[in-house]
Amino acid sequence: MSADTTTTTSKAHGDPIDVLLPPPRPWWARLAFAAVVIGGTGVVGYFLHVGALRPAPDCCGSGGSGAQMGQSLQPGAATVTAYFYNSSPRPIVITNATAELEGATVIDVSPYRDAGSYEMPPRSLADLPFVVEANSDARIAITFTPDRCDDQANGEDWGLVELELSVAGNPWYPTFGRTTSMPVLDAGYDQLNVLPPAEFDEEFSTTRGPLESACILVGR
Repeated sequence: MSADTTTTTSKAHGDPIDVLLPPPRPWWARLAFAAVVIGGTGVVGYFLHVGALRPAPDCCGSGGSGAQMGQSLQPGAATVTAYFYNSSPRPIVITNATAELEGATVIDVSPYRDAGSYEMPPRSLADLPFVVEANSDARIAITFTPDRCDDQANGEDWGLVELELSVAGNPWYPTFGRTTSMPVLDAGYDQLNVLPPAEFDEEFSTTRGPLESACILVGR
């Protein structure tokens, strides 16, 4: 009699674990929940990729645009430029910029506004923070003095620019900043375009490396 009572009571109250776990949802509810999760993840990933949630600088350093080098406004120094394209649908802000150049001492790193002509040295240097409009390019001017004049090209990139970027404005949705690094010159230095004053033209009749070119520009 006692055993029958225990069995009947257990069946009436069910398994105690059922009190802690909710009953399974119907199949259509589970399918709808999975679709929302997958769709939301896809949307967030897309907006991250196109640069709506965080900056999306395109390409790397000077890339196909070609780095330019010339004399600097500072005596005894040269200037080389790096380039990137803001492929974000929103303006982005360069909040900080640093650079390293092998065999050289960096004096200054500043963005500048490219007026559409090759001007060297750049005369429109800008302070940080600097806004780069959506779907437009930005150039970074690196002023330096060469520590040596012999280039040791070994098939690697020369120079590195590191930029701290954020999304401009105050969009209603959350955005994320990022730090990106890019080379100044691609491996082989094929993209270096030296723009010397007229009196130096004869010196640059042949292709030279960045340090050798800088030494000629500063009169070493």
